[in-house]
Amino acid sequence: MHSPGARCPHPRVLPNLMAVFLAAIWSAFDTKCSYRRNSSVNLLLGSNRTEITNNKLPKEKVTSCFMKMIELCATHEDWVKEMAPLLHPIPFPEEALKFPPFVMGMVNVLKRFASDQRPEVRECLFPMREGKES
Repeated sequence: MHSPGARCPHPRVLPNLMAVFLAAIWSAFDTKCSYRRNSSVNLLLGSNRTEITNNKLPKEKVTSCFMKMIELCATHEDWVKEMAPLLHPIPFPEEALKFPPFVMGMVNVLKRFASDQRPEVRECLFPMREGKES
């Protein structure tokens, strides 16, 4: 189903997975955010009721779960082309960029993008615009 010549028959799956991934990472690492965390992410990760009430997501658990998910998505040839532009404009929380498990997982995904022969995938490794952080 996932190969260089094929397209996923479910076009909304990857964007939805990326949305869940990004929401989980922001929920776990955004220290500026004081709103109530999304309890569905806690439930998905198997966190207990105390973590939900205390508004905390375990960074290690979130990172492990969602980095495995995104790395698995990057193994599908047809998804890499769609995945690179989805992640390209997203600024990650500073705290996540200082967290080694998150950085190592993203390095693996970026290596996958860099090794792709399609220029539209490799171009997503460049900054968005001159003078803008991305």
